[in-house]
Amino acid sequence: MTKKVKEIVWFILDNGSIDGAHHKQWVLDQVLRMLLDEHEYRQTITQFEELDSDGTPMYEWDLGIAP
Repeated sequence: MTKKVKEIVWFILDNGSIDGAHHKQWVLDQVLRMLLDEHEYRQTITQFEELDSDGTPMYEWDLGIAP
């Protein structure tokens, strides 16, 4: 296991059990940021929030709330 993977695993274990969906969403967002560089992160979120035929986002990424 690489150092980066170990850090992410421990981050999830340390923060993933905090009550509240908004806090868990924050954990997911932080893990994405750990895995991707800034450009990849923004590109991934932009693709996730792809617009449908009438120009509205099909999905909206939630940054969550830090505990």
